[in-house]
Amino acid sequence: MCIRDRVSTQSTGQTLFHSLRMIASLFLCILLIAVAFADEQTIEQTVFAGHLAALGGGDVPRVVADYAHASVIISGDGRVFKGLTQIEAIFTELVENLFRKDQFDFALTTETYVDHVLFIEWSLRTHWDGATYRGTDTFVFENEKIMTQTVSITPGPIDI
Repeated sequence: MCIRDRVSTQSTGQTLFHSLRMIASLFLCILLIAVAFADEQTIEQTVFAGHLAALGGGDVPRVVADYAHASVIISGDGRVFKGLTQIEAIFTELVENLFRKDQFDFALTTETYVDHVLFIEWSLRTHWDGATYRGTDTFVFENEKIMTQTVSITPGPIDI
């Protein structure tokens, strides 16, 4: 084997090594983009899961932390709650009268995400008087906060 053959073989090996390195780098970039994109897709799901856990635990400050200063809640009975002070008041009322910690059964029957919007349907049975309720909510998320929420709660028969 002459020196030229050795250089040619070495060049081919280096070219193959560089090609494999480029492919691996490209794969890593695609993987990182996919992970970043997946995180963007699930921010709303993460916020909502924390929201449900806080509500179920009767933790009003943690529930309110999911909202921004300019957030709005519109209820099915025509009431509108603007800003954190009014939102805290409505959740305090809900926790005292409906979502008492460990005193209700809750079932999420529909959970549909489209971009930054979530629609849910749910049912609830209270332990203290056996009352049953059905509800729907729509959440609009922005910057990892609930900016707008609509909620409608009606008494009625449910299957839990």
